[in-house]
Formats: sequence, structure tokens, C-alpha cells
Amino acid sequence: MSKLGIDCERPVGEVLEDAARRWGDREALVFGGSRLTFREWDDAANTLVVQFEELGLDKGDRVAIMLPSCVEFAIATFAAAKMGAITVPVNPMLQPGEVEHVLADVGASILVMLPQFMGRDNVAAVAAMRPNLPDLKHVVVKGPKGDGVLSIGELLAAEKPAPRPTFVREGLTTSDPAFIWFSGGTTGLPKGVVINSFQFLVPEACRPDAIEGKWLNENDIALMISPMFMVAGFRFLGTCVGFGVKLVGLPQFDPRAILQTVQDEKISFLFGYPTMFRIMMGLPNFDQYDLSSLRVLAVGGEPVSGELVRTMQKRFGCYSTTGYGMSEVQNIATTLFDPPDPPELLENSDGRPNSEIEIKFVDAQRQEVPFGEVGEIAVRGRPVFDRYWHRPEETALVKDADGWFYTGDLARVVNQEGYLRIVGRAKDTIRHGMQNVYPEEIENCLKTHPKVANAGAIGVPGAFAGERIRVYVQLHPGQTATEAELLDHWRARLAPFKIPDEVRFVEALPLSPVRRVQRWLLREEAKKEREQTES
Repeated sequence: MSKLGIDCERPVGEVLEDAARRWGDREALVFGGSRLTFREWDDAANTLVVQFEELGLDKGDRVAIMLPSCVEFAIATFAAAKMGAITVPVNPMLQPGEVEHVLADVGASILVMLPQFMGRDNVAAVAAMRPNLPDLKHVVVKGPKGDGVLSIGELLAAEKPAPRPTFVREGLTTSDPAFIWFSGGTTGLPKGVVINSFQFLVPEACRPDAIEGKWLNENDIALMISPMFMVAGFRFLGTCVGFGVKLVGLPQFDPRAILQTVQDEKISFLFGYPTMFRIMMGLPNFDQYDLSSLRVLAVGGEPVSGELVRTMQKRFGCYSTTGYGMSEVQNIATTLFDPPDPPELLENSDGRPNSEIEIKFVDAQRQEVPFGEVGEIAVRGRPVFDRYWHRPEETALVKDADGWFYTGDLARVVNQEGYLRIVGRAKDTIRHGMQNVYPEEIENCLKTHPKVANAGAIGVPGAFAGERIRVYVQLHPGQTATEAELLDHWRARLAPFKIPDEVRFVEALPLSPVRRVQRWLLREEAKKEREQTES
């Protein structure tokens, strides 16, 4: 796939070395006060390779990185990749018990982290869990060396290693496991998703508009808002080294800082969630920022309306694109940037399948449904994840002998070109009377109400056959609303069988690490309430 900009047929460590040769003196990473060229990034990774070798790291060992977005994250990731070790991004906001579960699950050999984060003493917390982590040999902090911990700064400050033809381990292939991402699924505990080099590099490359640099090229500068420990942010590292894109990162979502950075760094590629773009455009001084450098707005994470697409394209002065993917298959489908799909298609679809993906829609018995009918999405191809880490039974539940991965997402084909539209999660489907109702449709409709911040819809047992629709609603701070007011909003926009039976106002909704409503927790709460009432 070299003609697309990214050579997906090479181990990811080799791709960084190639980037250093091609764009050595070009800036690659800009995070906080740190700026690295492609050559400096590669040199730092090589230094860390030697240090990791001295610590005994070997092929297949796991390196857990529990850092916010920073250059050290990127350096450690590619040092591990060059050695054939497996990088495991860990959300630093996890509580100690959750961190211990992840580290024990993957058997991490090395943990790289901040010594303190959000008032928590990470060093003390990890020291307390070490007896339960027999595989954990070394803890490395972004800070000074201390009792029981090494300093990544000191490791990187070591003498520059003697030159080698390559610092990539001999014999590595694109099929070797390179990363484990913990899926932010809403149906229960996260699972480790095993990804190889090809699957990491291919998502951007397999877009139809990636050919000849129409999607991304070495002149682009991308702003990464999503944290590097999340898939949406982490995959930008592959984009950076594959296309020669300069990557600028921010520590957190700050709408003013984003717009200022676009202006100062001449950002041409910006990814964000629809809500983020709404907040940015709502700033009173939005029009005072110079956003003329922007070329592409990539929108994801939730459905977008045609009105929002038109507004974004007008106010930001560039085209936008959206798509559909998940941890197990990063980029299943996309709308196009060049030539651009119209706003109506972005509103009514989630893109068309990318070139490396086979796709079909199946019923509960995994039989294909007729064209245009709702079915579960099943995908097959090299971009599909290999397996869940140490969970063969769970892998077998979602991947069959023919390689089809059953996503659990429900969708329909909306046109002859194969564009699809997500309508819900199979496990979240509500059987209301004689009709199937998809929670996303109810929630997304309500999110257009100006007083509503978020919503979660579930089915609860009804007095007769089927389920009642209950919606938990979180309002914006300072807002008040009545159930009748919200029901009127639904009635004006949804078919009668989709109208909720009851509304519960809550201060906050349970969210996964990727900010999605955890409906399974709402169902558990409803179950406990029902049991207390019946007892």
C-alpha cells in the first residue's frame, strides 16, 4: 500500500525509521514545550531500545504506558515496537484496582507512568499492588528516579547507542502482536484487543480518498484532541509516521486552546466529536480566530445532523468527513473528503466500507438479511483484530471459523453505493410492543433539545408483553425541564412506538472511558429497583 502513503506491509518500527530517512528534519511531535523532528523521535526510540534491552525486555513482553499525551508516550511506544514487545496504553484516570486488573491481565513487564496524577500517588499505589503482579519487573516514571522506580528522562539521557543498520528486531512481521487496547465497550468489563502492525497502520490508508495524498499528506499538520491512551488518539501516531504528518497535541479539551492552536500551528486536520465542535462554535469570539489553514474536519463518536455538517463547513471554512469503527476494527466505513460527500449523506449514513473490509448484515441466526433491512454488522478482512487477550471463549463468540467478526452493532444499507447507517446495538435493542426500538435513536433525538446534556435509554419489563422504554436524562447545569416537555420533543420527531414510557432525571449518567453511556449499568440499577419494590 505504499502508493497510499503508508507502507502497511512493514513492521511499525520500520515505518518510523523510514519516516526519519524521508522527513528527518521536519517536526513530527509537538506536545507542551516539547518539539521533536522525525529523526529526533527515531533517535530517542533507539536509545530507549538499548535501555529496554538492558532491562531484559524481549519480544512479546508487554509494556504498559499510563501517561497522558506526551512525547515520552510516543517514544516508548515505538521503542517497544522495534523490539517486538507489545504496547498496552492504560488510561491514567483509572482507579488503582482497575489498573491492577489491566496489568495483571496482560502480564505487563514494564510500566511507564507519572509518579502522581490527579492527586493520587501512583508510585505508592503500584508498590501496594506489586505482590499481585509477578510479571512486573520495572516501573519507569516521567519524573525523578526514586525508591523502586526508574526515570524515563534518565533512560533517554543515556549515551547515544552505537549505530546499527536497524534497531528493529530481525524477523518481525506485520502479523506479530504489537498493541493491546482495552475496549471501552458499554456491555461489561473491557477486554484486551490484540492488534498487529498492519491493523494499526491500515485504517487511514484504506480510505478511497487516501490515494495520492487527497486524505492526508506530508504537508498536513494534525491536532490531536483525543488522549493518546485512547484508540482515537493513539492511532494518530501511525498517521504521523505513515504520512509524514506533523502531530500537535493538547493535554485536555479546551475549546479556546484548540482554536488558538489551530491558528498558531496552522493546523490543517482536526478530529473531534460533534459536541466538541458545537462548543467551539458557541464561543462568543469564535470568528476572531484565523482558521484558514484547516483543510479537513474529521467528525466521529456520535451521529451528526445535516444542519451541523453545513454549519461546521461554513464556519470552519472546510469540508468534513465522518465514519464508523471500533477498537476491534478501527475504520470500517467512512464518508469521503475528496470529492466530498454532501451534508445529506453525512447526516444519513456512517460511510461506505473501506477497501480492505468485507461486510454483511445478518439476523440473530447470523443469516444475511435482505438489502436495506436492519441487521447486525459482520466484517472480515486483515484490518479485523486478531483476538481478545487470553479470552479464547469470548473471541469465539464474536469471530467465527470463516473470520467474520460480529460487531454487535445494528445497521442498514441506505443506498446502492453501500453506504450504511448505524441504528443501535444488538444487545441494547428494546422490544416495545411488536416493534424493535434502538436506544441511540431515542437518545440522539433528545440530545437536540437545548436543555439536555446527555441521555440513556433502556428497556424495562412491562405490565404486558414486551418492554417499557425508560430514559435517564441529564440536563445542562442550571436547566430545568418536565417529562411532558421532553415527551413533546420526542413526539414531534419520532414514530409513536418509539416514544418513551417514562423519564428519569439524574445528576449524571454512568460513562465508559470513551464517554459513552453505560446502559448495562442503567439496566442493573433498574433491576435492583424492581427487586426492592417486589420484596
